[in-house]
Amino acid sequence: MMNKTQLDYLKKLRQINREVRQDIKTDLVPIVKMFANEYTKQPAGTTTDAIQRTVDGWAEVITNVLARIVERWNSPFRQYQAEQISSDFVKASISDADKRQDVSINLYSGNDRIENYMVAAAQQNARLIKSIPERYLDQVSNIVIGNMRQGMRPSYIESRLTEQFGVSERRAKLIARDQHSKIQGDVSKLRQEAAGIKYFRWLDADDSRVRTSHRRCAHKDVGFGKGVYRWDQLPKNEKGQPIYPGSEINCRCVAVPVPESMVKRTKRR
Repeated sequence: MMNKTQLDYLKKLRQINREVRQDIKTDLVPIVKMFANEYTKQPAGTTTDAIQRTVDGWAEVITNVLARIVERWNSPFRQYQAEQISSDFVKASISDADKRQDVSINLYSGNDRIENYMVAAAQQNARLIKSIPERYLDQVSNIVIGNMRQGMRPSYIESRLTEQFGVSERRAKLIARDQHSKIQGDVSKLRQEAAGIKYFRWLDADDSRVRTSHRRCAHKDVGFGKGVYRWDQLPKNEKGQPIYPGSEINCRCVAVPVPESMVKRTKRR
C-alpha cells in the first residue's frame, strides 16, 4: 500500500502521462486516419517507386508531428515542472524517512551529507520524470510508423496506442514505489552512519512479494545475530554487488539500527 507521499507523486506522474496521451489523440491520431487510404491499400499495378513515394510522403508528415510533440515536452516549462515535482517529492520522502527513524538517532547529524544527497536524488529523480514522456513517445513512434508501413488500419493502431498508455502508466507506478523506497533506504543509511551506528538489522516486509535473496538476508546470521550486518560489510546480491534495504528496485525492506552492545552480547553467547 502506498503512503501519501507516494500517492501524491504518482498522481503527478499520471497527469504527465495523460497529457502526453491527449497530445497523441489530438495531434497524431487524426493524421494517421487522414492517410489511411494511402497506407492500407494500393491500387493493382502500382509500381514499387510509386508505393515508396507514398510511404515517404506520409512518413515525413507523421515524423514531423511527433517531433513537434517531443519538442513541446522538452520545453523549458516542462523541464522546470519535472524538476519541481522531483524536488518536492525528495523532500517529502526524506521527511518520511526521518519520521520512521529510530528515536535514538540524532536526526540532524550529517546534515551536509543529507543536503548533498537531496540535490543528487532530486537530479536523478527529475531525469526519471523526464523519461516518462520521452520513452512513451519513442514507443508511440515505433507503433505508428511500423504499423502504417505494414498497412494496419487506424483502429488497430489506436488499440496498440492504448496498450502502450497502459505500459507507461505501470512504469509511472513503479517509479513512484521504487524511488520512495530507495530514498528511505539511502537516508536511513546516511543517518545511521552519521550517528556512528555500525550495525543494522535487515527487516523484510514479511509477505509473498519479498525477494528470496532479501528474505535470506533477513534470516541469515553472519556472526552478529539474525539478519544483522555491519554497514561497512554489506551482504551481496546474485551479481556480487553490495546491497542494503531499499537499494534494489522496488525493495520494501528496512534497516533497523542495532546497538553495538547488543552485538557484543550476541557474540559472547
